[in-house]
Amino acid sequence: MLSHIFRSTPSKITPLSTRIAQRSMQSLADQIKSKERVEEDRYMRAQEEAWKEKLRELKAMEEHEREEALHSAVVNPVMADVEAMLKTTGDSVSKDGLELLAKWKIDV
Repeated sequence: MLSHIFRSTPSKITPLSTRIAQRSMQSLADQIKSKERVEEDRYMRAQEEAWKEKLRELKAMEEHEREEALHSAVVNPVMADVEAMLKTTGDSVSKDGLELLAKWKIDV
C-alpha cells in the first residue's frame, strides 16, 4: 500500500536543502528591496523637509521685504508728520517712540 502512495507522488521532489536555499535567497532579495525602499523614503522625506525649510525662508524674506516697503512708504512719512507736529508744541520723542506713534496713527 505504501509503495502505491510513493509511486503516485510526483517524481520531481527537490531536496530540502535546495528549497531552503531558494527560500533564503528570495527572502534576502526581499529584505534588500525593503531596505532600499526605506532608504529611498528616508531620502525623499529629508529632501521634502529641506524644500519646505527653503520655502519658509523665502516666505520670511518676502514678509520682511513687505514690512520694509510698508515702513518706508507709509510709516516714515507719518513719522515725519508727527515729528513736525511735536516740534510746533516744543515736544520731542525718540525715534522708537515716533515709530510707535506713527503706527498707532495709521492703525498698523
